[in-house]
Amino acid sequence: MMEKELQDRLRGLQLKLNTLDIYAKNAVCDELLSILKEQDDEHVKNEIRRIIVLPLVDLNRADDLLTCVDAMLAQHDYELNIVALMAKEHYLRHQNDMEGVLALHDKEIQLTEEYGRNDMLAEAYLRRGRLYLEIGRIDDSLEDLNIAIPLATERNYYNLVAVAKYYIGLCLLNLGHEELGMEKLREASETAHEQHCSDVAMHTEAFRALKMLEKGRADVALEILKGWADEFKLML
Repeated sequence: MMEKELQDRLRGLQLKLNTLDIYAKNAVCDELLSILKEQDDEHVKNEIRRIIVLPLVDLNRADDLLTCVDAMLAQHDYELNIVALMAKEHYLRHQNDMEGVLALHDKEIQLTEEYGRNDMLAEAYLRRGRLYLEIGRIDDSLEDLNIAIPLATERNYYNLVAVAKYYIGLCLLNLGHEELGMEKLREASETAHEQHCSDVAMHTEAFRALKMLEKGRADVALEILKGWADEFKLML
């Protein structure tokens, strides 16, 4: 177990990372890396790595970041592995290495299956499906999103079902299937409303209204927005 004095010190440094400007964060990272080198306890080392990886991305300290990420991925710990993948994704996005980002999403699905984390599998496929859409691989995106929906439904993760339907709608619109795409967006909104996922519902309704405005259908856009306002008891 981590000593209380060290635990309090790490909490204080983590708080500084969350509140200081980017220049001051460098000194805090140096202090955390110094503590890391002094430690023999792997649990303590991993806690420091967990705290520091995202700030290292923001500071563009690639060598320190990748050293921490590699050490985290070497551990037999699902949550730790996923944090490492997320940090490395941020780094690779800064490098505009989207093929590298895709490889990380492949790794996430592989780890999720290997660890038997079926509770996380729908979200992993959803994230990769969203990435496929981002890089223009629409057919691959549709395949992953359609895998995610039954996995999410099985566990009653209806917020993920709504999000997956939203991205399927975007895929269909990208393929030129406007009517099918708008219908899927409507389904996404209905699912979100039913499950009280207000953020997903509002985002989807706003997008649908925007598409109607682009087509010159201000009347339909207004109807969508009025329905959204009535649902959430908001005023236009």
